[in-house]
Amino acid sequence: MQKYLHALLVFLMFAWITGSCNYSRPAIASTPNNNSCISPITSLAYPIDGYSKSMQIDQTEPLLPWQVEKDIPQPLPLNQLSYNFIEPQFVRTVRGETEVWLMSTWGAKDDNSFKHTIYVYQTNSKSWHEVSSIIDEVPAEIVHLYLGTDGTIWASASREIGHAYGYSAYAKSTPKFVFGVYDEEKSKFELLDFPERVPLGPIAFNNDKFWIFERYGPIYDVDPRNLQITKYIDPRTSDLAQSMDLPEHLVSSDNALVFMNDESFYFLDDTPKYYTSQDVTLFHFIPEKNTLEAIPSINRLEGGPPYTDLFADRSGNLWVSDFGWMDKTGEWYQLIRSPVFISTKVEATPILWEHPQIVLESSNGLLWFRSTNGMVSLDPQKGEWCWFTTYQSNIVEDSDQNLWMIADNKLYKYPLNP
Repeated sequence: MQKYLHALLVFLMFAWITGSCNYSRPAIASTPNNNSCISPITSLAYPIDGYSKSMQIDQTEPLLPWQVEKDIPQPLPLNQLSYNFIEPQFVRTVRGETEVWLMSTWGAKDDNSFKHTIYVYQTNSKSWHEVSSIIDEVPAEIVHLYLGTDGTIWASASREIGHAYGYSAYAKSTPKFVFGVYDEEKSKFELLDFPERVPLGPIAFNNDKFWIFERYGPIYDVDPRNLQITKYIDPRTSDLAQSMDLPEHLVSSDNALVFMNDESFYFLDDTPKYYTSQDVTLFHFIPEKNTLEAIPSINRLEGGPPYTDLFADRSGNLWVSDFGWMDKTGEWYQLIRSPVFISTKVEATPILWEHPQIVLESSNGLLWFRSTNGMVSLDPQKGEWCWFTTYQSNIVEDSDQNLWMIADNKLYKYPLNP
């Protein structure tokens, strides 16, 4: 009897501790057994030096409840394209019309340059129209679109027209760039003419402001509405620089920086050790206090480094790919990885257990992951993973709780509340 009471007490204590986490259950590596999910290529073991043909997965378009909405227009016939990468950027509702904005980066077989095309899908009329990607006044080519909180569309554009990505949001080179705003009446982007020099460096966007990380210099915010530039801390002259070597590039890629609900943001460093098994540093910048701090505890997560992708959910948890997350108190949780990310699709590597990128937390609480295997959803409450397509795409959600993605040159829709 005493042993029974002791075991019951231990169980109740464990239930109370796990209940303090933001999720009622820790996520586990399980997959729902239904026709809407692809089974992992293996769930027990895989050969280190090779694989059998039975581990190959055929291309699979998004499974139900995803449905084809519309074919996507092409800049050229498919047999004339050498490359065409299309991503949904965001969804907005304006004048009662829901619009899905896409950006296409493409190249022709007889041309070494790359071009950008912006497509807009209007859900009421189920029709497409094209928006010019050129800001005529410069000229400059739009390479990134950003949605403001009131539906205004902003853009960053490169003077280097014809480059594959022009000015990448976190590129390590910094060609000349400009900002633009979409004029609703003219249906085109127009130049934002700043009265002072805009700093050069990787760009991020949050809460209607651009953030620029000047190489070997300060952090700035750029307000496109009033054309004001605010200078913040210079990390290399901060107190933090006295205790550690700071990298040349504070921000390494689009996925290595994430904004939190309190408007502070986290980012990973970009030193050579970042690509090795040595420790990496997670930085936290708080604009309100103009302070920068290092969070070395990220290295407690098993299976890494390197760490490559950060994501913030609505509860204020900071996710590191499928390694785990840190809650608002600074407590780390280790995620039990899923075999759906075991892949045979990475070149020069027979089999790789990959760490994916989180692209979205939908309004129903699901997290959506992207990897070379395709797209996977995670229900953190049930601890269920679902690999539902071998195609890769960003996923965006509209105000009516519909999800949108691209696969096989088609626009797909998933009504969360059909």
